[in-house]
Amino acid sequence: MRKLVILIVLLTIGAGIVNAQDADWQSNSNNSVEYNCTVVESLLSAFESGNEKSITDATTKIIARNDDIQVSTSEYIGSAVLILLSNNPKAEISTDSIFADASDACDKAATTTTVSSSEPVDEFNVVANGSVNLRSCGGTQCAIVRVTKNGEILTVTGVDGDWYEVKVDSGTAFISSQLTTRGPDDVIKVDEPYFDVDTSCFIIFDPKRGDMDINIIIAGEKQNDLLVDIYRPNETRPIKVEAQLDKAFSDTGDPYILQYYSYSVSWPLNGLYQLEYTIDGTTKKVAWEFETRGEYNIFVQCE
Repeated sequence: MRKLVILIVLLTIGAGIVNAQDADWQSNSNNSVEYNCTVVESLLSAFESGNEKSITDATTKIIARNDDIQVSTSEYIGSAVLILLSNNPKAEISTDSIFADASDACDKAATTTTVSSSEPVDEFNVVANGSVNLRSCGGTQCAIVRVTKNGEILTVTGVDGDWYEVKVDSGTAFISSQLTTRGPDDVIKVDEPYFDVDTSCFIIFDPKRGDMDINIIIAGEKQNDLLVDIYRPNETRPIKVEAQLDKAFSDTGDPYILQYYSYSVSWPLNGLYQLEYTIDGTTKKVAWEFETRGEYNIFVQCE
């Protein structure tokens, strides 16, 4: 839910209006207005997850139209708030009440099941940006299969326009690509070594008891050509590296690079971490979850 004060702020965002192309338009019950269900679904998902950037982006798009006019999301919200307040000056305005007509139109369309054909692709992973509808085909007119969890990782097997076909327990379903971000190439376990056959790189976790902290140990013949970054849960920018130090293993004397981070960095236990590494022009991302606190040395070794 977003209260009135937040909705009023939205009316001041950006003057430019962007028309969505190839949008899925559905009429309301009396056929007086058509709604862009892609925009409606994107905006409601953004409100649900609290993604302010997605909310801002959606307010510049066309959400409704009829034969005479087209209405941007910010204009639509302003008009809806005024109508609701005129009917009940003491009303507590929520997104459910503002988008009731639009949601009804799009939900009715979603009861129709159609068949879509996606082009197969080399599999890759995406992350759902919020609670997003998975549908039976590539369009907002298709039936809802289930709703994702915020941050859920999905494997893409095909593409149908602006929709991804993804694996689910019952087979496959479709998700709007606009409601996802590129995810990790693989999900790994902290207690097992990981080997990437594409880059010939090992990733090994060495946990010790102590306060939560993370260091990266870059080793192997290609250590000077290897770039490594780490992302905390739900963040799109890597953690700033404090420094890199040239070191040597005490038992073998082999050199390695110690990459460490500021003592002020916090490392939450809940959520999915991602490690991105680039070698010989190839960039990969792997993800994992920490279940226990401790000092973690993450070895990344490429030969």
